[in-house]
Amino acid sequence: MTAEVAVLNRIGIALAADSAVTIGREAEKIYASADKLFQLHASAPVGVMIFGSASIVGMPWETVIKAFRKQIGSERYPTLDDYARSFHSFLNAPSNLFPEASQDRHAIGGLGANLFLDLRDKLKNVIDKTIGDGEDVTDKSIAKICKKVFEERLALIRKRPELDGFGEIDRRTIRKKYSKQLRKLRTEIFGSLPISRQGVGILNAIVSEMLTRHYFGPMRGGIVISGFGEDEYLPRLVAFDIEEFACGRVRIVKNREMAISNDNLGAVVPFAQQEMVQAFMEGVDRNLMNHIISSTKEIFHGAMSAIVSTMEKVNPDIHDKLEKEVVPAQRKALKSLIDNWGQCSQNFWQPVVEIVSSLPKDELAAMAESLVNLTKFRRRVTRVRETVGGPIDVAVITKGDGFVWVSRKHYFPAELNPRAMAKYQNGD
Repeated sequence: MTAEVAVLNRIGIALAADSAVTIGREAEKIYASADKLFQLHASAPVGVMIFGSASIVGMPWETVIKAFRKQIGSERYPTLDDYARSFHSFLNAPSNLFPEASQDRHAIGGLGANLFLDLRDKLKNVIDKTIGDGEDVTDKSIAKICKKVFEERLALIRKRPELDGFGEIDRRTIRKKYSKQLRKLRTEIFGSLPISRQGVGILNAIVSEMLTRHYFGPMRGGIVISGFGEDEYLPRLVAFDIEEFACGRVRIVKNREMAISNDNLGAVVPFAQQEMVQAFMEGVDRNLMNHIISSTKEIFHGAMSAIVSTMEKVNPDIHDKLEKEVVPAQRKALKSLIDNWGQCSQNFWQPVVEIVSSLPKDELAAMAESLVNLTKFRRRVTRVRETVGGPIDVAVITKGDGFVWVSRKHYFPAELNPRAMAKYQNGD
């Protein structure tokens, strides 16, 4: 996992990222030396952060980003969106970075396998519950359970919007192109489980729908492009979710953007593990706030329901009056209370943002680093895996100075590698 923060105001944007990376699934190892913050252009004021999956189609994001940087050379673009579109086009362009065989292997062997494994776990729970309830379990009943579980998942996936550029033609292509791989995968994961022909068809449809819709799983990555285009004088950032390829195109969707303007003079934007930054900004942990809201609703509604039910037996006339006047008034009062809590939260973070809007460059960097360090410290002193850790890389991007490193780790001693350091200084 990762903790990353962007702090923006009119002068520029500070980016900070930790260095922890989790490797493996069953026997996980956590290393604290990953690079997640890069220049997207050798000399233009544009940077990029990555989070989530450290690779795409098995290729490290670092290699992909530096290949893009080399390809565009000295070419600059008018807006940050143009840089994002250029990077998107680079990913989709045929190249040795993402061979078709690798794309297929990760789409079916990775995304498809994770989806089938999740469905298998769901089926096991349903079948175990059926047995626990004392019902007879036969091949026919299991086939019906499979069909029902598959239909529910297919309906859920179809509620998600299509990814840009994908449609029904791609879904038909996927079902035809990957039929053999899906048959093999189905046998490996579901074994001899009795699945009807209808169930098999639904399973194949689930994969084709998943690959063409905004339905991302554990292989999802995130990328944040930030800085200035040539015609832009205030900083912006745009973030995307990305997960592998389908039909030769990257599965990507924009999930967030932030721009400094006359109406928005400062912003603090966390990515990946955001809970500590949100707690700092809002004055309360969101999980705690959600629990307070849900438990308060439960108490209000429960108490009122008990009063109304009791009064129905004691005095029907008063019961009717309670239903008509008091219950709506109670709901209105509860809504007002919760809205007031939200206003208190706003009153907590708004002064911070007002100060952020006036911070100089060094303080922008210090704040971004401190917020990542807050998450890192929380992970260090609680009984959870230290998925945020290691050195914190920090950079500041301004229109005049461009991309400037404030804090940066190296996997090699700088004094022993003058040629490598010269390449960095020259923007290579």
